Amino acid sequence: MESSKARIGIVENDQSLVTALDRFLRASGFEPEVYLSAEAFLASARPEELSCLVLDIHLPGASGFDLLSRLSSLAFRLPVILMTADGSSVTRRHANECSCAAFLTKPIEGPDLVRAIRRTMAD
Repeated sequence: MESSKARIGIVENDQSLVTALDRFLRASGFEPEVYLSAEAFLASARPEELSCLVLDIHLPGASGFDLLSRLSSLAFRLPVILMTADGSSVTRRHANECSCAAFLTKPIEGPDLVRAIRRTMAD
């Protein structure tokens, strides 16, 4: 799928980061869809229409890991890029166990995110 048509789900509760990621991804030719919580994503997203999901691990309510578990139980196979401010070995290990496509530590640099998205879509 070309990046100009790729719909990228973003689940992140930090409004300033959401705004920055949304602007950067749009400028890079993607169509971001923003959700401020895992619950909002589950209530209104159509995962089958997304090229990938950029997911914060630490969210209010259900965590990013909780959302991954729920998507797995619903049999959605969506490439996921996890992001977190917690780059500890325990968090990285848990991310690897969830078979995420990429793991990014905050602060997120726009070009790094775009590279991770493009690699994920190429796989």
